[in-house]
Amino acid sequence: MCVYIDLAHGLTKMCNNLICLYRSMSLFLFAYGIATPFGSIH
Repeated sequence: MCVYIDLAHGLTKMCNNLICLYRSMSLFLFAYGIATPFGSIH
């Protein structure tokens, strides 16, 4: 039982990190998408 709780906690922690990573990546891609057209003009 203790191992199961530890495993579930580890998965939850990993999930939170993935969500955080996904958010930062999408934010980066969003900013990159805005910056690219201006970069293409020059």
